Amino acid sequence: MLRLEVDPKVLSAMKKAFPKPSTSAAKALRKYMGVLNDLLSEAIQIGNDPYGLRFQLFSISLHQLANKGGQLGPQKVRTHAWLEKNQLALVKTIERGNNLTGLKSRIRLTNLVKLVDDHSLISVQEKYGEDLRDFLDNSPSKEAAWILSLYPGLDSLSETQVRSEYHITEVDIDSLGQFIQWLSTKACHFTRQRKESIFRQAVFIYRVARFSKGLFLQIPKPSYFGRTYYEGISVQNVHRSLRQAMLGNCWEYDMVSAVVAWKLSFGDAYRRQTGRSAPVERLFPTLLTYIEDKDDLIRTIRADTYTNQSRANNDTQRKQVKSALTALSFGARIGTSGWHDDSGTWQMPAIGMILTDPLERKRFVESASTKAFLNEQRKLDQFIFQSHLTLIPALRIDPKLQSNSGRPNRAKVLAYLYQHAETAAMNIFRDELAKAMKCVLANIHDAIIVRDQLSADLRECIIRVIREKTGNPYWRVDQKPIKRFEGLGESAA
Repeated sequence: MLRLEVDPKVLSAMKKAFPKPSTSAAKALRKYMGVLNDLLSEAIQIGNDPYGLRFQLFSISLHQLANKGGQLGPQKVRTHAWLEKNQLALVKTIERGNNLTGLKSRIRLTNLVKLVDDHSLISVQEKYGEDLRDFLDNSPSKEAAWILSLYPGLDSLSETQVRSEYHITEVDIDSLGQFIQWLSTKACHFTRQRKESIFRQAVFIYRVARFSKGLFLQIPKPSYFGRTYYEGISVQNVHRSLRQAMLGNCWEYDMVSAVVAWKLSFGDAYRRQTGRSAPVERLFPTLLTYIEDKDDLIRTIRADTYTNQSRANNDTQRKQVKSALTALSFGARIGTSGWHDDSGTWQMPAIGMILTDPLERKRFVESASTKAFLNEQRKLDQFIFQSHLTLIPALRIDPKLQSNSGRPNRAKVLAYLYQHAETAAMNIFRDELAKAMKCVLANIHDAIIVRDQLSADLRECIIRVIREKTGNPYWRVDQKPIKRFEGLGESAA
């Protein structure tokens, strides 16, 4: 659990400035501290980037802190503003965010407040040593109140209301407990910072699941672009090893190369509008190969990209090429070098973050198969963009889909169209599972996780229904098993 300890002189100054009654100052500070604590908890649960970890920064919404942090005195001065004005600020702004874009501010805690995290790996190891059974089995006395504070009003909701307001995931508590023990003592494939982040997330899920008898509640947060995310930590944003441990034995079903499959569904309309006589398969052969035999395309590009002197082994090479192709399918820049953005910050293209060796990156970009993959996509991207601006004029004037110049941004429009199409297809998937009495454990955008393996007949039936209802014959669904965590000698990294 996260706790904030404030310097006594802060409350003393507030009581002196607002003496009637003095309890109102204490109440205002408690409210402010509570909001700050919640924002910091969310930031820590989601995890921090290397820059934030190094300089002890947190990403929070200062807008929420100021507006929800309470008021002082008859003039109803915001507590946040009063603290700053009187040199008693508890947070220092390092980078200011933007409430309109949702970009959070980076802040650092001042020396007037101390952060105590009882769920950090260091704190737990110092208190319990290597054997964490007491830590896992014995809940602190205030834990129930802490958990309920994370889900306001939960204790007054019926089961039906809970299921309508939250997305619920069944947790294999024993598997997750073993994973936490392993992570604390034997995990060696993570950096210290990465291990700390995963450990804190795992303990949070474990505590909530124990309290709610094996269930983990997630507050849905629909995105304007079409997908549904969650507030705070969720099955979507944790490391895959933690996801496997918390879910236990189950099966994952995901759309194969979903974004490319969606783009190809416009191939026939492109053919007709451009007056081409060749079938879609001949107009977009590389994209079709990507969907039907991705490994073959990856092998071809691997041969063009790597030499015998490459430091990466075959498995790493395959993963890098696959990741690079995925990045390109979502609109990543193909450039081999970085650039300075409008603010003067040096930016590196996604391909450069995946293929760090300059020569390998250059060979990847110059591969004939990579060029074909990119050129075929560009044709469809431009066609989808222009045709939808004509079909749906509202896309032209939607401020959320515009660039800084006020014009429709192609990447944003394509993301908006794709994510809504993806959500529609996955809703059909979920409806068919409900008809078959199959319970969904987790939703991860273009993937669904269920407890038991679907029969071949049911799987084929679902694919057929999705294709028929969406008019897209290129949707495909793949399956893979997820295994629970057992035995402290295993490697989950």
